[in-house]
Amino acid sequence: MVIKPRIPCVKIIIALIAAILSGADLFADYAAKYLVAEHLFIQRKNDEARLAFEALAGATLEPRARGQCFSMAVIALARQKKYDEAMQLSGKIKDPYLAAGSRMTVYLAKGAPEELIADFAGENMDEWPEYLNHHGYFSRGKAYYLLRDYDNAADDLAKAIELAGCNNIMKAEALQLLANLACDPGKKLELTLKIIDLKGIADSHFYLEAVMWITEVYIRKNEFAGAEKILQSASPGLEGYWKFRVLSRRGDLELARGNKAAAKECYSHALKIEHQFKPFIDHVKKQLEGME
Repeated sequence: MVIKPRIPCVKIIIALIAAILSGADLFADYAAKYLVAEHLFIQRKNDEARLAFEALAGATLEPRARGQCFSMAVIALARQKKYDEAMQLSGKIKDPYLAAGSRMTVYLAKGAPEELIADFAGENMDEWPEYLNHHGYFSRGKAYYLLRDYDNAADDLAKAIELAGCNNIMKAEALQLLANLACDPGKKLELTLKIIDLKGIADSHFYLEAVMWITEVYIRKNEFAGAEKILQSASPGLEGYWKFRVLSRRGDLELARGNKAAAKECYSHALKIEHQFKPFIDHVKKQLEGME
């Protein structure tokens, strides 16, 4: 007897299609709400972001997505210095590695590197999943750095850079800390130049600080072409404090070249920009006074 394949009835097919479309709709809804929460987070509307991420965590059954939402809520709480609440919330994260990373974030936010080391000194981050192992090494390395245990700091920070993949912001901060540890000026310059080579971070604090420091080094060495090249890598669209810093350093470069008129113009323009970092303002005023 020939068995004919059963053809699902129309009602079943319609039900399956509806389920698939419903799942797609749920995913799209989740993604849209996540973007809204993330936007609040970026704007540092921390309480609103925390509530949005906690609501999202309650609305998804996918464990890693829930954990990611809770971890973002933990950071938002830590930003508000609600460290106990943040630590309690990290306990809701089922993924042990994501929970550990969240605890590390809270320890560093509240300025307790000794607590982080007490919790994680013996942790083997090589066993952590790829999406988190670099975070573990970086956080512990930074804690060691803050405790002035520089050998262990250097080991962990180097490992973080090795594993960080496309997380160039983390690489930049790790390189900056390693540069601070370097006793040899040449090594410090080498490490800081690596920050300049990283892609997609040109508007970050770490990149711009690297630009300022490298330019100063080249000016002192009378390597004006090198200083010019590095200074030009800073975004021309900068405003406020960083525009002041770039104009100030540009004035230093022009003065070192002997172009006093150009230096004076840069310094005068810089002083029209308001910011709260008085030592930099005093430096510019002193340079102008020395030219009179």
